[in-house]
Formats: sequence, C-alpha cells, structure tokens
Amino acid sequence: MLIEKFTRILFKSSKFYEQYQIYDKVLMQVKNIIADQRISLEDKKRALLELHQSFYNPDLAKDIDVKNLKDMFISNQLDGSLFTDVLLAYEKYLDTDKLQVWEEFVNYHRLIASPISRFVLAIHDETPSAYLPMETFYSALAMLSCILNIKEQFSCYKRCVIPQSIMDEYGVKNTDLSLSYTSNNVSNMINELIERINAIQMDVKVLPSLIKSFRLRVKLNIIISLTNSMIKKLNRVNVLQNPPAISVMDKIKAFIYGIIRSCIRIRSVKGNVL
Repeated sequence: MLIEKFTRILFKSSKFYEQYQIYDKVLMQVKNIIADQRISLEDKKRALLELHQSFYNPDLAKDIDVKNLKDMFISNQLDGSLFTDVLLAYEKYLDTDKLQVWEEFVNYHRLIASPISRFVLAIHDETPSAYLPMETFYSALAMLSCILNIKEQFSCYKRCVIPQSIMDEYGVKNTDLSLSYTSNNVSNMINELIERINAIQMDVKVLPSLIKSFRLRVKLNIIISLTNSMIKKLNRVNVLQNPPAISVMDKIKAFIYGIIRSCIRIRSVKGNVL
C-alpha cells in the first residue's frame, strides 16, 4: 500500500526510525491476521482482541513485539489510541461487506489511515494543527491504494468496497473487476473515483506549512509530489490491466520539489516574522 511505502520515506534516516520499526512490525502482524484466508472471521476477531489486551496488559503479553510496542509508547509518551484505533479500524473492516455511498468510503479509509498519520506527527512532536490535514492526506493515500488494488481485492478475497451507489451509476458489477479486460463502464467509474480523491488531495496543500521540522517537511513535500504523480498516471492508464508505478524521474522531480517548497516556506515564515 502507498501508506506503507510513503511512511518509510518519512522515517528513513530519522532518529525515530527504530520506533517506527517497532510500530510497523506489529501493524504488519495485524494485517497478516486480516489477510490470512486459513482462519475464520471469528478467529481473526479473537486474535485482534488478544493484541488489544496484550497491549494494555504487557505483563501478560505472550507476544514480545507487542510488549516492545507498549514499552516504546511509554518511553515516548504516546497515546495508546495510536495503536488500538488501528485494531478497531480493522475489526470494522472485517464486519464491512459493502459500502453504499461516497461518504462511507471516505470515512472507512480514514478510520484505517488516521491512527498511522497521527503516529507520524506524535512521534515527531508536531503541532496539533497539522493532525487534520495529515489524516486527510493519509485517507487519500488509502483510497488510492484501494483503486490500485481493486482487481486483486476482488479476485483474491471476493471483496469490493467501492460505494454501491457509484457502481450503480456506471452500471458496474463486482464481477466486472475480475475480467481480463476493462470495460468502458469500469474505466469511467475509476476516473470518477480518481477525480474525487484528487479533490480531497487539494485540501492537503496546507499540510507542509504546518510542520515545524524541516526534515519532515521536505519528506512530506516529496511524498505529496509522488502522490500527485500517481494520480496523473491513474488518469492515463488502464488501472486494472496495467497499474502505474513511480518512476525514477518521478522521484527526482519529487526530491527537487520537496527541497524548493520547503525552503520557500521558511522564507515566507521569516518574512512574516520580520
């Protein structure tokens, strides 16, 4: 998913990289539970509950990774909801078979993405004013990942969370997503979804200007640029048959953009002070 890839960029060469590794290791454990097709729905919920209980009762924890996570949260004075909200989000994921309207689609992905976005800012001790746009950004990343993996999700897990109202509007059925070709109806529907996500992405422009850390601000500008590049690619390619990828040129442009935009922000702030 884009969230995992881009979050690694935020923590690369960071003094908080070790904390991120501890956090990410348990998140991967949660995702592996959700994706495991060999265990029942009830067993998955039971496993999530055990993680929740282990986190709040580390002395009883059988899992050393969860105990390490709890210790890291305590030493960094992090709120436990930055992890437990992930568990609650994935429990809801297990209970969600179909979404009906666009607003549900947005809130669904915000639930999953929000705790991770807040962890990034909390561990960096960033201003609370950045939390909402950061959640919006991570929600957009989660939705883009949904579009990129739409065929795999249905083919492998028989699961489609695209709002039913939008599918009905374009006359698209779940089975259309697993075909060896992409119909015009599916292409038009995906373009509609991408346009809506792009509109949400426009609300993220203010985010870097709220970040105190120059290093983090540069990295955020880089991944915002990479996200915009991905959106442009999605508008040009057949997503189901040929999902786009970030190129070396995209990375070079994003790096230059990140540096320039972050320096412009510094000059602007200094000018306001003077």
